[in-house]
Amino acid sequence: VLKEGESLKAAELGEFLREHLASFKLPAHVFFRDEQLPRIASGKIFKRQLKADYAEQLGLA
Repeated sequence: VLKEGESLKAAELGEFLREHLASFKLPAHVFFRDEQLPRIASGKIFKRQLKADYAEQLGLA
């Protein structure tokens, strides 16, 4: 989560992760969201909706 007025590019995040994680732990894809994560009525993150959103962005849906 970025503070107000800050920005982050995928390349910058990738560079940071390569410096701090083993190569087999690096994510294959990184997605940025402007809106809050979807939640169910109990307040938990709605993972099924997140998976559907990401599959759509990857062209798998």
